[in-house]
Amino acid sequence: MGKKRYLSVKETANLLNLSEETVRNYCKEGKLPFQKVKNQHLIPQVELGKWLVENGFLIKHPVWDDLVFKIETTSLSFNDKSSFFYVYASEDEGFFFEVRVLPNIKGKIGLVEMLSAVKDGINTGIRESYLIIFSESGVNFEPIVKDNFFSGTNYSINEDFPPGDDFFQ
Repeated sequence: MGKKRYLSVKETANLLNLSEETVRNYCKEGKLPFQKVKNQHLIPQVELGKWLVENGFLIKHPVWDDLVFKIETTSLSFNDKSSFFYVYASEDEGFFFEVRVLPNIKGKIGLVEMLSAVKDGINTGIRESYLIIFSESGVNFEPIVKDNFFSGTNYSINEDFPPGDDFFQ
């Protein structure tokens, strides 16, 4: 584990499941935060995370040919709060991952590590809300239960996370 401060265009493209050309275009068009260093676009990881939350950007994550999940970063914290990633399985079905980073490794875990854990959870067949905990010993996945969820509230995709009109086009 080790958080990189900046991501290359290639790393950003892989993370967001976009082409490198699309990432470069997003940078040139001012859609994506970046710094240009020696003809290279470098994307600050923290700013990318803020951009994902603010823009409601959906990361397409294909699992099989006919199954593509969409991951939305709904809140992101590199400090003492949990981060939340909502995963859309279909128009009316979804679940979320709450990601917690234990205090003794704060600063070592960034957006890349969090999204990688979310994708790993999806790839291993998790299809319900889970808590992902980063600790010195590694990454642990635990089902969400009232005692370890921030409010114990059950959420409904239609009421609490309504997709936009053009969400599944």
